[in-house]
Amino acid sequence: MACLLAQELGVRHLTALVQKSDTSTLWRKVGLLDVVSPRIVAAERIRNYIESNYEAHILSFEGGEAQFVQRRIVQESAAAGARLADIEIPQGLIVAAILRKGRAVIPGGDDRLEAGDDVIIFVRRSEAALAHLLFPGPDSE
Repeated sequence: MACLLAQELGVRHLTALVQKSDTSTLWRKVGLLDVVSPRIVAAERIRNYIESNYEAHILSFEGGEAQFVQRRIVQESAAAGARLADIEIPQGLIVAAILRKGRAVIPGGDDRLEAGDDVIIFVRRSEAALAHLLFPGPDSE
């Protein structure tokens, strides 16, 4: 009702938060073009998570074409104990942060990765498999 009042007062762009998505078509009929439903947003996020092969990612951009992925460094990884400058990191992958003992570090080439560290990687979706090859082990949660 507040959106209808705002529309009557001349507001050009309206967005309504609705709890029941089955009524969203009714809202569109009365002129509310943008209707947001928490249930639909949650369902879309779950569908994207399933379609991404249950890959943990923090945030995605451009409709999922680029994303931040969090990976755990395991002892068996070739990256464990290595300096970032010594790791051959493919061009489509950027190590954006190292999470160690509750602290986040924006890494430089001299920073070493330790077993147990989590790395935040910025990667194109088409090259996300590189993150798994370079940093094998479980996804971080």
